[in-house]
Amino acid sequence: MRRLISLIFILLFLIYCAEDFPVHKWRIANTDIWRDLYAVWGESMECIWAVGEWGCIYNLSIDDNGNVNYTDITSPTNSTLIGLSFISSNDGFSVGYNGVIIKYDGNSWTQVNSPTQANLKSVAYISGKLAFAVGDGGVILKYDGTNWAKMESVTNENLNSVYGINENLAFAIGEHATILKYDGEKWSQIDTNISKSIDLSDVDITGANSAYACGRDGTLLVWNGTDWNQITSNTTDDITALSFHYPSTGWAVTSNGYIILIDGNSTQLLIAPKVIVLNDVISCSEYDAWAVGNMGVILRYY
Repeated sequence: MRRLISLIFILLFLIYCAEDFPVHKWRIANTDIWRDLYAVWGESMECIWAVGEWGCIYNLSIDDNGNVNYTDITSPTNSTLIGLSFISSNDGFSVGYNGVIIKYDGNSWTQVNSPTQANLKSVAYISGKLAFAVGDGGVILKYDGTNWAKMESVTNENLNSVYGINENLAFAIGEHATILKYDGEKWSQIDTNISKSIDLSDVDITGANSAYACGRDGTLLVWNGTDWNQITSNTTDDITALSFHYPSTGWAVTSNGYIILIDGNSTQLLIAPKVIVLNDVISCSEYDAWAVGNMGVILRYY
């Protein structure tokens, strides 16, 4: 009997400790946001942004109890915002439908002149004098620190994502397995053995010779500096977005709310904390990541 009581006491103690010291995992943030969210960006717990349907902009924060709070920021547009990128907490761009481009200066968001009416799907803000935006019909825009202008494109396919790490290396990806590479002067189309039926949705460059891309039907690609090769994702869901905190370690999210842990060429599929379309993910550090999706869903890993 004493042994049984001791075992019960130990079990209760372990449960108490588990509640007070939870393991790192993905959790749903309790907010009353109801608009679809399409992009999230952050560099720390003190600086998280989310944008989405009808031009909505939210600044997310963490209170002393670990709860996610948000501020509904005045937006200069009613156009749905799809892409989001910052070079610092006080300097960022967001892009969206009808060619809209808005800029954050540390105080407020303002709309800037855009040279296109095409829907813009993604923006990569690389430095104060360089940014790219891509969208429908193969449109590619370049920012020179003052103005946005159209670039010569080598495709008419819809482009869904762009990412760059410096003035000499950027990738843009899109429908029908389209992959474009920028070398500092021009964009060129990359031939791969990926089926043209696969639409690619997101790309992330993790080093001078390392990048990942994802897309329909569980497609997950890795670039080794020369070639793009497919790796197993352990899902047939459409993979909508990915983000890395180390050169080969990061997260991906899917159209059914699943989350994928990527470690080099290996993946682990995690149970969805909520079955809903997830549209974007940002990995701020090994123990801090965020994902957003339809109906205002916000997930946080910590």
